[in-house]
Amino acid sequence: MQYMKQLNNVFIRVPKTGSEALAKFFIDNVLESGDKSTILLEREIIKPKHKWQEYSIQFKIEGNNYHKSHMTAQYAIDNNLVPMDAKFIATIRDPIEKQLSLYLSNSRLKSVKNTNKKVRLKPSLFNGSIETFREEIEKGFIEIEIRPHQNQFQYEFLKYKDAYIGTWWCYDYISSHIEEFIKTYDIQVKVPLQKINQSIRTRKSKEFIDVYYTPELKKIVSEYHKKDLELYNTVRDHWQTKGYSII
Repeated sequence: MQYMKQLNNVFIRVPKTGSEALAKFFIDNVLESGDKSTILLEREIIKPKHKWQEYSIQFKIEGNNYHKSHMTAQYAIDNNLVPMDAKFIATIRDPIEKQLSLYLSNSRLKSVKNTNKKVRLKPSLFNGSIETFREEIEKGFIEIEIRPHQNQFQYEFLKYKDAYIGTWWCYDYISSHIEEFIKTYDIQVKVPLQKINQSIRTRKSKEFIDVYYTPELKKIVSEYHKKDLELYNTVRDHWQTKGYSII
């Protein structure tokens, strides 16, 4: 979560929706004195290596921990971290793609050492294989994922009580959203938005959907994430009519 006080904007980080790249962009280009930010990565707990990580620590919320970096709007408001009249932003992604992205990213993670203990980031069953993915997605979600926020429904992140608040950005149009944000608030960009899902170490989940999924598994995931899928389609179609382009 990043709270940009001078803009009265709050960016809510939905896991596996480009939220890390967006958070880095806001930290590098928008956050000022008095703003707030949660830490970005497990490895940031160990040692900051990049300028944006130093910024993240500078703006860190007192008592923050990694799991709260993906807090909901409800949590942020209820814990008096942001005002109720703030303008909330979050990104939504096709849940079929999102679940595969989670699996593939976890297949690359390794355990890291904290000061006094070993932080487990990857169950041993995350091996990147098609067979393991199909076994673990049978219920509609990655069953061996041990971090609750990773399997939380996306629609829950921008809800306050029983109503949606804020604006949903579409993962497919992240670059267009950032361009509009820059124009709206006259942001002087010092560090451009990093490419989403373009790392040479990252297998693009869109290209692997038909390889990893069977038609039946797609149906199971679509049904389990029915609300997310409906919201994603609505958000995507809304921005598509405005001429937004694919990342």
